Amino acid sequence: MAQQWLAEAKSMVRRAGLAGIARAGSAGLGLLAAALLLLSACAGPQILAPGPGAPAAAIETSDQAFIARDGYRLRWSVWQAEGPVRGVIVALHGMNDYGETFRPAAEHWRGQGFTTYAYDQRGFGRTLGDGVWPGTDALTRDVTDAVRLVQARHPGVPVYLVGESMGGAVALAALGSEEPPSVAATVLIAPGLQGWSRLGWLERAGLWTLAHLTPAEPLSGRGLDLKPSDNVDRLKAMAADPFILKRVRADALYGLVMLMEAANQRLATVQGPVLFIHGDQDDIAPMAAARDAHSALGSRSDFAVIEGGFHLLLHGKEQDLVFNRVAAFFARYSQR
Repeated sequence: MAQQWLAEAKSMVRRAGLAGIARAGSAGLGLLAAALLLLSACAGPQILAPGPGAPAAAIETSDQAFIARDGYRLRWSVWQAEGPVRGVIVALHGMNDYGETFRPAAEHWRGQGFTTYAYDQRGFGRTLGDGVWPGTDALTRDVTDAVRLVQARHPGVPVYLVGESMGGAVALAALGSEEPPSVAATVLIAPGLQGWSRLGWLERAGLWTLAHLTPAEPLSGRGLDLKPSDNVDRLKAMAADPFILKRVRADALYGLVMLMEAANQRLATVQGPVLFIHGDQDDIAPMAAARDAHSALGSRSDFAVIEGGFHLLLHGKEQDLVFNRVAAFFARYSQR
């Protein structure tokens, strides 16, 4: 998730000499402030343009996508439940990924009576944008639109929200927004919550500098000693999938950190129930941030630790345990 790209951004900043500024003390900080002031005149981060406008959000008759309220088209993958529908899941993928990442989980959930709608978030996967950051507001409005459309299609059936990695931050930010989606329960799988307030000053200054000076600078995170999964075959498949982005723009990482900060800042208004699921081997999205969010939510949330689990919990050796945890949690609320 963000951690490997933040590490690369910090490395680039060190090479550029900001580490020397840091060692220079107050004089160095003054020099840094002057440099940042000059950088503020640069083009700055790019935001993905909104859709062409639409009279209302709608599902395409082909069922391959839904149209958001601004006319932007978001492709989705749908897995219909086998037998009576116990509930419907709206699933949000992680950074650079797309809706098809939920296929193994959705195939499992459909056998337990859950229909899954997993859409490609703006700028990712099969949508337009090629990794240009869409902004927190657009991402969270899309969640509300998707949930409303799914509820209209499945009247009387409980609708649930699943957010993985970046999708977890999107889910929390949406739930805490002024227009939250109305869902029966939410599961956050290895949510990315490493916002500005959790970063050191060098990381903050470095990322701000890169996003404003070279917003399109591609960051790959290569060369860093991080292990997203113990499923080598899945990692190879992801590397070969043309719909999964292999790099992240500097300004997209900047936007991601803003999203994660918004998710943390809105926790007070998030309505539960929420289940956090985190692997104890996750070195991509720090568990401490999720633990703090769980503590802030108090009785509105639960926390499950997957022993031996890495960041990509939906694709690791413990994936069946995770699938069942999600289904069991939602089943508690489908009977009410």
